[in-house]
Formats: sequence, C-alpha cells, structure tokens
Amino acid sequence: RFDTSSLTPGDATVRIHQGSIEDTVRYFAALPYPVVSSPPVLYDGDSSILLSGQRLQLIRSVTLKNSSGKTLLVLPRERVVPAYRADGTSARFVARSGRISLSAQPTILQLSYYDGRPSNEVPVKVEPARPAISRASVASSAGAAPADLIPLERGIVFSPGSAVISVTGPPGTVYPEKATLRLRKASLARVYGDGATTTTLATVRQADGQTLQATLDLSTALGAGLSERVQVQVYDPQRKVGSDWVTLQPRFVPSASIDAIDCPVGGPGAGGAAAADAAGASGAGPCEMFGQNLDRIKDVSDGTDTSVPAPCPASAPTERGCVLVKDYPTYIVTMFGAAPMPRFRVSDRIVKRGVTLPTPGPTTSPRPKPPATPAASVSPSPSPSPSPSPSLSQ
Repeated sequence: RFDTSSLTPGDATVRIHQGSIEDTVRYFAALPYPVVSSPPVLYDGDSSILLSGQRLQLIRSVTLKNSSGKTLLVLPRERVVPAYRADGTSARFVARSGRISLSAQPTILQLSYYDGRPSNEVPVKVEPARPAISRASVASSAGAAPADLIPLERGIVFSPGSAVISVTGPPGTVYPEKATLRLRKASLARVYGDGATTTTLATVRQADGQTLQATLDLSTALGAGLSERVQVQVYDPQRKVGSDWVTLQPRFVPSASIDAIDCPVGGPGAGGAAAADAAGASGAGPCEMFGQNLDRIKDVSDGTDTSVPAPCPASAPTERGCVLVKDYPTYIVTMFGAAPMPRFRVSDRIVKRGVTLPTPGPTTSPRPKPPATPAASVSPSPSPSPSPSPSLSQ
C-alpha cells in the first residue's frame, strides 16, 4: 500500500530495489481525490445521503460529525450500486441504523476511501425534513370506468376518461400550499434514476392540508404514455425538494370503451354454422364492434382462438368507432400497453345476436395502429446517466 496523498494526477512510477539493484518497475495512475459538489444538502430525518460530483466511486463510506468532531452517524456506500451511478458522478450512502438529526447540529462529512488514502472532510448543510408520503392511491373518476369491461388481472386502473391520484402524509403533516404531485415511469426510474423524465400534474391540496389530489386524463397523449407502473412524488417548488418516490400499486391502462358488438344470425357465437370462415386472411369476421378509442385494442379472443380487428365497411355508422371482429361465444380483448399487456372480458350484455348488418363495401380506414408514446414537453431532471431517457408528453 502506498500513500498517494502527495501525488499529483497523472502517471507515477514505483521502483522496488535492494541496494543499487532494481528488481521491478511498476506503473500506476495516481487518481486525484473525488470532487464533491459542496456543500452537500442533508435533510432532517433522512437515513441516506446522496452526493454528486466526480470520481465518487472511490468513496467507501461517509461519517457525519458535529462541529466538535463527535461522530453522529456512519453511512456506508449502498450495497447494490445501480448502473446509472457507475460513472461516479453520484453516490448514495445509507445508514444501517439511525437517522440524520437537525437537532444534533451536524456540520462535517468525513469521507473514507477504498484505496486507503487519508480521509478528508467537506462541510454540509442540514435543512428541515423533506415532504413525506404515508399512503398513495389511484381510482378512476366517477362514472369514467367502462362498466362493460372486466379486467382479468388485478391492480388495473382503466378508463377512457381520467384517474384520480391521492397522496396522504404522515400524521401531523401539512403540505405546502403550492405542493404538486409529479409522476415518472417506474421502468425508466430503474434505468435512469433521478434522470428519468418527470411530469408535474395540476394538484389540489385538501382542506386538512395532509392530502393532495391530482387528476390524470387517460385520454391524452400523456395518459396513453403512462400505461404501466407509475411512481409519484410530492414536490415542494419553493424549497425545490421532493419526497421519496412511491410506486403506485395499480397499473394504468388507457383502455378502449366498447358500446356494442353486433353479430348476424347463425354465427358461431349463437351456436350456428361456422360463419367465422368469412373472416378471411385478416382474421376479421362478421361482427361489428362499436365504441371509442378502439385503436387501443391489440387483439380479440374467445380464450382459444385469437384474431386482429379490421376496419368496418364504409356503410357502417360513422358517429362512433367501428371495427370488424370474429363472431365469438365470448369476447376477451387485449389492450396495447406495457407487458404484460392487459386483458379484459367484455360483458355479454352488450353483445347482440341476430342483427342485420350492412352490405360490406370499401373499408373506411386502414387497420388502426397502436398509439405511439409521444415526445415530452416536460423538461427532464438533471440526469447522471450517460444518455437521455425516453420522454413523456405533458
């Protein structure tokens, strides 16, 4: 082990010799000390510290001390370092027990290193506690969820309308008047961490001061782009600090709204002849499905056979969406979305048999395409990642 504290950055030479005989010459790079963006800001009640700077991967642990040098808290480097912190521009240190206390008046952070070089100290600034979340929930707005679609998986929030996100703080919490709720995709957070794009929602603070609510319109490009697990954060714009991110348990699914499925006399759904042969190579069949946002449907199935909807003929009604589907005894629709793609059973109440359908003519439009995730108009947070993350739309 060599003391590198007096070396300047660059190549250094180590010569091992006995007397005047040189046995070995070894070369190594003398790495300068890490640079910590100072002063690091810590928050009362936190059990971890996030540093930003350069070459932070050299730091093994940090020790929080007061002005007299008394040790208050030891925080080793996090055990599993995510890939987005591998470049050393950020590092998190987590206490195995205890929390940062503003009352203890911590003022110094001592840095210890993997290579054994002498530790050094940086000043810190400690501020009051960040916002916190004790409970977060999601629900479809009143009357918005399509009653004739029954999800086949648990934990799905689906609606052609909107979803209400509610967040409650711990007992005694009074959120700032201008606090807002921010969302980000959980999948992007795993890859980009704090660099994942965030979206701020118009937020209302309830009279108790302890609850925040925001509405996400699932019919917008933003709503369609959030069709997966989502994380929520309470953000204080005045202090420019947010709570820990909390993953919402329900999965967002911007779904189609199916009003009716009209099938002709004698189809297989009614137990008659195999009219499904009329489907042709496209897989479309003699039944017409009506509703809104039908381009969100990936495929239709009865549990054994699966087919893809096709455009209705030009003679079909135009005041609502229409696609051709096979005549199935029961209908299961799969919506586009993050894997696993959500599946719904269509209520038999809206399936009508023995309907006289219009004579087929030219199709009204090409096969609907899955909605593409649009580009974001929301600026991403500063990212420690080497490449920008995909975007969401505001």
